[in-house]
Amino acid sequence: MVINVVYNKPHFDKALEEAASNLVVVEFTAHWCNASASSLKKVADLAAANPTVAFIKVDAEKNSEISNLYKVNSLPTFLFLKDGVQVDRMDYSLPSELEQKVKKHKPV
Repeated sequence: MVINVVYNKPHFDKALEEAASNLVVVEFTAHWCNASASSLKKVADLAAANPTVAFIKVDAEKNSEISNLYKVNSLPTFLFLKDGVQVDRMDYSLPSELEQKVKKHKPV
């Protein structure tokens, strides 16, 4: 599945709606964040390997409304949502743990 880069709150809401009941992994990042840059390949690989999981990328600085809604204070932050409800969170980038959380929360 492609990583959906959202540009504003309505675009974010539409991406969540389109994901329906699938697991959604939201990555909050910024262009200057080295940790986000280092996790880029892992996130892309996870998106390709998990076509039933929706991956959304949000620039935390350009989309402060979304960042504030989810209380994002560090980058990268990963949220795991099901039916629009947060089921897990990572306030850091640890590729092996990210993969484990995707496996834990995606449908069987």
